[in-house]
Amino acid sequence: MAVVGALIGGVFWGWFAVKTGYLTGAIALLSAAIAGIAFGLPTSGMNRAVRAIMGATFGFFSILVGYYYIYTTPIDIPFYGYSIIFSERMRFGEFMAEYVGPLDYLFFTVGIIEGAVLGAIEIEGGG
Repeated sequence: MAVVGALIGGVFWGWFAVKTGYLTGAIALLSAAIAGIAFGLPTSGMNRAVRAIMGATFGFFSILVGYYYIYTTPIDIPFYGYSIIFSERMRFGEFMAEYVGPLDYLFFTVGIIEGAVLGAIEIEGGG
């Protein structure tokens, strides 16, 4: 369930970024929240520390999926009249090094924390 949540959240964030032309941190955090809660709700009542670590991992993975979507999707450059596909020009690591900055790392960090908190969520009456 968590993998599906991370993929759905990540693809949504990547799609939103490609369509709007903005790497919106709030949408990236929404993708991490979807991943964390998709893991946290079904595992309620189990070891909270392990669930927090797993939720953080899925939150990070979700944001990374969004970046990978951006990396592999054609992006229109209207002013110049062509599209660019980053995956045809560089490796994913090079893309991340060139296009991910300090503010993006802040959102990665908040997404990891959010995934951890929501991954360890307890349902009232659960374990």
